[in-house]
Amino acid sequence: MQDIGAGAGFAGERAAGDLLPAGKPSTWRLVVTDDRDPAFHMSLDEAMVELVRTGRVPPTLRLYTWRPRSLSLGMNQAVREAVDLEAVKALGVGLVRRPSGGRTVFHDREVTYSIVVPENDPRIPEGVMDAFRRLTEGLVAAFHALGLRTAELQTPEAAAPKSGSPVCFESPGAYELVIGGKKAAGSAQARLGGVLLQHGSVPLSYDEAAMFRLFYFPNEAAREQARERFRRTATAIEAELGRPVGVEALKAALVEGFSRALGIRFVPEPLTPEETALAERLVREKYGRPEWTFRR
Repeated sequence: MQDIGAGAGFAGERAAGDLLPAGKPSTWRLVVTDDRDPAFHMSLDEAMVELVRTGRVPPTLRLYTWRPRSLSLGMNQAVREAVDLEAVKALGVGLVRRPSGGRTVFHDREVTYSIVVPENDPRIPEGVMDAFRRLTEGLVAAFHALGLRTAELQTPEAAAPKSGSPVCFESPGAYELVIGGKKAAGSAQARLGGVLLQHGSVPLSYDEAAMFRLFYFPNEAAREQARERFRRTATAIEAELGRPVGVEALKAALVEGFSRALGIRFVPEPLTPEETALAERLVREKYGRPEWTFRR
């Protein structure tokens, strides 16, 4: 992904519809929702945007994993130009369209994060690129916590030009996280009704064979060229460390990294009944419907 235009324990449940009390500006909510299907994950991101906008839940960092492993399309991608639908069916892979832009991401052995916060939060710079950079600094701090001290932000000058490939991790954009110039995490941002949503994929490792079977290419030569570019321009945490890390260790590092970068404390909480109900409605009415997935 990159579109700049658009484990933990749980506390008691907040009553549905209650407005948040004033104060404690240094505290955000942490939500962990593992092993849910792709339509629910994207529906929940949108539900959180609405409830943060109306003050019913606080700014939130959500960490999650996917079941089944899934592809997420950028908002404006044409499905059949990005994905091999026969391979998706054969491999039992989920498919969903994000509310943010960017290219296709294969969500497999990874942790995905989403941050939902009002645009006017004092920790979020006003400019779109500045906000993206600030939030990606949280990823850099997380990688440093794992021992990857060479992780850094890609400078705008070094950012790769956009290619026609559907593969998100093939080239790093400005202010994305890189290690030795190779992209190691992909993020996308959207502004929705005064609320910033940024979500991103942080892979532990890649199933390269499955990935390049799932993406669409006009011929095998183009597929192999893209695969070779990917090997030169992408990396993952376990490949860089040379050892297994695991999902729970990555979650803990992400919480630490965003806490350091943003100067906030995360309080683990569950979903409210209201946002769960809204997410389930959005699955039925939007993200779980072919009309949304195949809108392009």
